[in-house]
Amino acid sequence: MAVYGKRLRIGEILTRAGVISEAQLQVALAKQQLPREPIGEILISLGYVTSEQIRNALELQYGVKSITLSSSVNLIWSSSCPKQSSNGSASCPSPSAS
Repeated sequence: MAVYGKRLRIGEILTRAGVISEAQLQVALAKQQLPREPIGEILISLGYVTSEQIRNALELQYGVKSITLSSSVNLIWSSSCPKQSSNGSASCPSPSAS
């Protein structure tokens, strides 16, 4: 979602989608001044949005789909480690063991 080749900000995406009001955005932006915390984290802490709504807005902002890292890590781990070593023991530690 871009306007004239410019990427929209998270607050703009959320207000245009009707997830938050302009007043709620202004409250969050006022809180953001010091320290410079990401607006999504501020909106979540104020209870205006959920983390899923922020994730959806980020997907729109960047034009990519999000993934859940823990299941991706397990897939990478299981496909990159041999099933067993020559002596019959597992040659890769479990990802949960670290």
